[in-house]
Parts: sequence; structure tokens; C-alpha cells
Amino acid sequence: MISGEQNQLARVLTNLLSNAIRYTPSGSVQVKTFADYRGLCVEVKDTGIGIDPDDLPHLYDRFYRGKAVSQSKIIGSGLGLAIVREIVELHDGQIQVESAVGQGTTFRVWLPAPQVEVLSGWGVDIISRR
Repeated sequence: MISGEQNQLARVLTNLLSNAIRYTPSGSVQVKTFADYRGLCVEVKDTGIGIDPDDLPHLYDRFYRGKAVSQSKIIGSGLGLAIVREIVELHDGQIQVESAVGQGTTFRVWLPAPQVEVLSGWGVDIISRR
């Protein structure tokens, strides 16, 4: 179980999914959840246009839109990812991005889940609930 503000957490998922759909003119968008030592993770992965490495350091800056994106017809304000990061951090979580131009982008959001413990042994990960 994740403790947090339901509307804000829904906003995180909505922003990540809408970006993935918007920046994937053809291809797929996948959502996956899992638990690990950092807590519960929601992963949003697309096969879209990807993010230029030069844009990655500014990705969470308010009103920032990548160079290629600002020249495209894709609508946006540059606030979505800044809002996502702020909400995730307010919930003591972490956000990570991996991207390759022309191949797609993966965002992972970890949120603490104190009642979930991941135990590793014998080559198998076991998730136990407290």
C-alpha cells in the first residue's frame, strides 16, 4: 500500500501516460508495476520519438520543452514533468528516465511502501507483506 494524496498520484500517472501517447505517433505505450528495495514502481515505457541527450538535464525544468519538440506541432506547456517530479518528491519517491532518440523513453517512479519487503535468495526474488 502506498500512502499519499490520491489526486496527486493520479496526476503523476496521467501526465506520464499523456506524454507517452503524445510523443508516440506510432508504436506502443506500456505500463508496468513491480516492487523492489526502493518500494513500489510504476514504469511507463513508449516506443516514441525519444528525448535528445542534451535535453535530459532540463527535462524537469518548468516550461522547458526539448529543442526538437518545440519546433514540432506537438502541443504542450513544458509543465507536466516538472509537476510529476514535484509530486513524486513530496511523496518521498524517486523518478528516473531512460531514453534514446528514435527508440523511445522509459519513466520509472518509485514510491515508498513500508509494508512491502523484497527478499532475495537462491536466485529468486520474494515479496513479502508486513
